[in-house]
This record gives sequence, structure tokens and C-alpha cells, in this order.
Amino acid sequence: MAADHNRGNPSDPPATIAFDESLLGHLLKSSKLAVNDYSLVAISGPEKGRVFQLDKEIHYIGRAEWCDIVFDADLRVSNHHCMLRFDTRGLRVLDQGSLNGVFLEGQRVLDAYMSPGAKLQIGESILQLQSHETKKEIDVNYFDGSGTLVGKSHQMRKIFSLIERVAPRDLPILLTGETGTGKSHVAQAIHAQSARTKGPFIYVNCGTLSPSMIEALLFGHEKGAFTGADQQRPGYFEQADGGTLFLDEIGELPLELQPKLLDTIERQKVRRIGGTQEINVDFQLLAATNKQLSQEVKKGSFREDLYYRISVVEIELPPLRTRPEDIPLLADMILHDTRGTLPNSRFTEAAQSILQKQLWPGNVRQLKHAIESTVALADNNIIDIDDLYLPEMEMSNFENASPTHLRPTHPTALPELTDEPLPLKEVLNDTEARLIELALQKNEWNVIQTAKYLKISKAWLYERMKRYGIKRPS
Repeated sequence: MAADHNRGNPSDPPATIAFDESLLGHLLKSSKLAVNDYSLVAISGPEKGRVFQLDKEIHYIGRAEWCDIVFDADLRVSNHHCMLRFDTRGLRVLDQGSLNGVFLEGQRVLDAYMSPGAKLQIGESILQLQSHETKKEIDVNYFDGSGTLVGKSHQMRKIFSLIERVAPRDLPILLTGETGTGKSHVAQAIHAQSARTKGPFIYVNCGTLSPSMIEALLFGHEKGAFTGADQQRPGYFEQADGGTLFLDEIGELPLELQPKLLDTIERQKVRRIGGTQEINVDFQLLAATNKQLSQEVKKGSFREDLYYRISVVEIELPPLRTRPEDIPLLADMILHDTRGTLPNSRFTEAAQSILQKQLWPGNVRQLKHAIESTVALADNNIIDIDDLYLPEMEMSNFENASPTHLRPTHPTALPELTDEPLPLKEVLNDTEARLIELALQKNEWNVIQTAKYLKISKAWLYERMKRYGIKRPS
């Protein structure tokens, strides 16, 4: 579980999705993958003679010290040059945006499978894939080392393996991705797997800080430093001493404050506003943004030197729509975390299937809110299609997936067509509101019976009643 030390923060971080021990066996799943027993042998170049055993699902190659295979003496190798990954088809090499490229049998490749005996050139070194003519099993984990994150997709398994390697090394890490993809959860997972796990985890949302107070909040102030400063106050950097400082929405940080932030990160010293002494601070910096900071640098709204300083390692979180295979695990995890009033609850396979078919533009955050609403309105602990409380913007997908549950089959009176424009949406809304009210009256305002009568879910009926202001007469 992720540590949760949040002292004096301007706003609480998004709720961590946590596990208890009784759930570990159900949710923290892993599997075995049968692969060929391979090793890479450096047959030429500065690494000649080295042998690298391939014994994990994912191996990183580069100059960075956190890589599995480190080529620190080869200046033509990028920090994070490429990745080797086993899957059901074999061993795959993927270029990770290297400057000088990856060459397989003399041809530059971005993504390719390797065969025994194949020669792989990385920088000045040539590596040959050697088969030991045997099979072995490797672990494929669907969770990270802290038990904070789950996912079956290759995107999330890559993130799990990356966190495992970089978390203990105290490196500045930038988390990127769309809003709601879980950047705060990844930050807490990194903290939990670092050497600072027993120290504070200080969450700061830069987008919510008052422009007039942001400097004082970050760096602290002495008593009397400005109007209203009636006492000394340590800033967030001091509060994070010995632990982790997570600056969410760092792209919102004012340009004029960025040089001071850069200086603090590099020298690990702060001076409070109104103070004369520098104070040593020891923290790991994590930052997150949903902006493309490289584009913000080009626009002049973010300093280039600060961008490179905070993104020694960059982890991009994929949107939920690109990894639907993760949704059943996520849904079960969220359900467990929110089912206090509905013990032993679970989704049916049909309900899980519906959840997987949604696009979820709000990503994991939107999925979490939908499941919380579902639990709040559910009648029993078996959650089926009719019980799901889905976002209205995604309802068309739900209808397509379950037409027998949601589409009325009885005709209603149509308005007479004239030469005047017809406001179709208004007509449909008025018709739906009137039908719902009539159905409620017929069923003596019993919501459960009315939902069954209309062949819709109770959650959906409540939502429509709220939308149209339908209330039982007093």
C-alpha cells in the first residue's frame, strides 16, 4: 500500500485506491509465460565479451544507471535506448526514441522480433542472441511492487517494471498523460517503492495554488515577511524533507517562479521569504502534467532547463480507452474500496463487459466515480447491467451493447409536423420526462417497480428524475 503522509497540503490528492491483505490473492494476479532461454552476448564494440542473461519479461538497455543492461562507456547509446520484451510470439526489441537507432541484422528497426543468432547493434556494440535450447517460465505481474497499481495491458506492465527500476534511485521523475489517468497513484507507488517510503509524501497541486501565495507556500516564510504572515511557516520543500515532494500540474507553475524552483531542485536548499539563512532540504521530486511540456518550452511558457531537470525519467500514462483489458481488474479494485455499504459485492461478467466497452474520456477517475455511484444506488451485492450508473456521454455505447434492456418498444404519439423548425431534442426530452412521470404514477411512485416496468436500471431512472426535476407530489 502507498504511504499517505500529507501534511499541510493546499488540497488533498485524489484518493488512493488501496488494498487490504484479504484481497491480495484475488486482485494482485500474475501469470507465467513460457519462453526460450536466451542470453545476449557482446561480440564486438566497447562491451565485447559481456554476457547478459534474459530472465525477466522486460529488459531495458541504455546508458542510464537504472537500466538492466547498462552501456555507460558508449557515447552513441541513449540513456533509455531500447527495450527487450518477451511475449507469446517470442523476444521483441523496441526502440525507445534513441538518438542513433537500433539495428537488427544491419537494418534499422523500431519494433521487431529477434531469432536465435540474430545480431543487434546498439551504439558501437553488436550483441548476438544466443539460445540455450531450453524453455523456462518467467513471471508476468499484473500489479506493481507496492500493490498500489493493477493492470494486464503491456502498457501498464511496462510502467510497473519501470517503477521497480527507478523508484529506489532518487531520480526526478515526470509523469505525463491525460487528466484522470492515475498520475497521483503512480507517484504514490514510486514513493512506496523508494528508500523514502517511511518519510512524508507531500502532494501539491500547482494549479490550485493562489498566485499571490504560491511562493510562500512552496518555499515558506518568516514571521512578518508580508502582510498577514503572523507566524513562521515552513514551505512544502521543508515539509518533504526526508521524503517525496509531488508537484502535480507543474505546467501551471508561473514562469517567474521557475528559476527559483530549478535552483532549489539542483542545490537542495531553500530560503524562506523574509529569511536570511539557507535551509538544507533532502527530497525526491516527482512532477506531473497533462500538458506537452516540450511544446510549452517552445511557446516560452516553461523553462527548458527546468523541463530537462524534472524529467530525468519520464513515464507516460496511457488513456484507459487504449487498455480495456485493464478495466475488470480496476473495476474490482475500485468496487472493493467503495463497497462499505454493500459487503461482498461483485460485478457479473455482463456488467464487466459493458464497462470494458465504454470509452471513458475521464479515464480511471471517471470509472471510479461511475462505480461509486453504482454502489450507492445498488439494491444487492450482485451488480448486473441494469445496476450500472454510467456517464451520460457514454450511454449510446451502453444502449448498443444492451438494446433489450434500454430501448422502449412501445410507440408514443408524434408531434404534428408544420413549416416551423422542429426542436427534436426538446421534443424527445419532453416525451421522455412525460413517460417517466406517467410510469411513476402508474406504479404509485415505487422507483424499483417503475424501473422494471420501463425496463431501465434504477440508477438511470434516478438520474432522469433528477435531470427533469420529477418529484413525488407532497
